[in-house]
Amino acid sequence: MGVRLMVMVACVATLGGCAEADPVTWSPSVERALIQNCAGCHGSSGCTVAWSCFLDEPDILKAAPTSPAFCGTSATAGECVVRTIEADTMPPGGCSTHSSCTSSDELELIRQWVADGMVL
Repeated sequence: MGVRLMVMVACVATLGGCAEADPVTWSPSVERALIQNCAGCHGSSGCTVAWSCFLDEPDILKAAPTSPAFCGTSATAGECVVRTIEADTMPPGGCSTHSSCTSSDELELIRQWVADGMVL
């Protein structure tokens, strides 16, 4: 269960409810999830396409991707990251071919960070 979803469930369980959760920002948790699952190809050790080096330059995630074949032309690179993880096209070959993949909690955290505007 994602972090934000757990907070929402806890709020519903209380009689008084609670305020809207704070937006997810570029935090050690978001950074760790992206580094752990994406750094081999999207950090300085493995970048082959300029926009794909988003771990070296997180601002790139707010720009439109230069690979519309994956996500079209209207998605930001951050939205494209989420879509390709959801579609199991990242990592290349899908999760069945890799020893570790983005967990559902990590994906929810990244998804919420993108939805909240990818605040760095």
